[in-house]
Amino acid sequence: MRGQGWRAVLLVILATGLGASTCQSGNPLDPDNACGLLAGSVEGEPRITMGSGSRTFVEIPQDGRWLAGYGQQGGYHLWLSLRTQGLGPSVEVAYRMTEVDGGLITEGSEFLCLNPSTTGSGQEVTGILAFIPDSNHVHESCSRILCGGPFNFTATVTGDDGKSASETRFVPGTDEGETEEARTRLPCGDAGPVPECPADAGR
Repeated sequence: MRGQGWRAVLLVILATGLGASTCQSGNPLDPDNACGLLAGSVEGEPRITMGSGSRTFVEIPQDGRWLAGYGQQGGYHLWLSLRTQGLGPSVEVAYRMTEVDGGLITEGSEFLCLNPSTTGSGQEVTGILAFIPDSNHVHESCSRILCGGPFNFTATVTGDDGKSASETRFVPGTDEGETEEARTRLPCGDAGPVPECPADAGR
C-alpha cells in the first residue's frame, strides 16, 4: 500500500535488533514493541484529531471536504491522518464511513506505529489509506463516497493497553489530492442522487 510500506520495513529492522527480551505487543506488525523507539513519550488522556493528507497532516475544518486518492494498484481511498494524545505507541486504527442517519457504507482497520507529532506534543501518523471498496465493479461504495453527497467519517484509535479514543467528522463531499494545494474536484456525473463514478476519475 502506498505510504505504508516503509513503516513495515522499518518495523522489521527494529524488531530484529531488539531481540526477544522486550515485552510483546498486540500489533502483529510490531511483536517486540519496536514502535516505542519511534513514538517518543506517550502522555495525557486519550484523544485524537482527524485530518487528511498523504505525507503531512492536512487540517480539515469542521464540515470541510475530505481528500481522496486513486491507488497505484487501482481503487480509491480517503486520505486519513491522525494526531493523538495518550495512545500508543503501537495502535489499531479503525475507520467507518456511514450515512448521516447511521447506516454503514464501509469500514476497515489496520495496525501501525505512531510517530512524534510535528506540533511538538503527542503523536501522529499520516497517509493512512481508508479504502473504499468497489463491490463487483459496479461502483457502489465508490460512487456513494466520492460522488453521493454528505456522510460521516469516524476514526477510532486503540492502544495495546486497551485505551482508545474516537472522533466523527461530517463530510459534505470529497476532492482528489494528497495535499491542500493539490486539491481538485472529482468529475462526478449527474445521473441521480448517487451517480456513478466516471471510469477514468482520478487516473
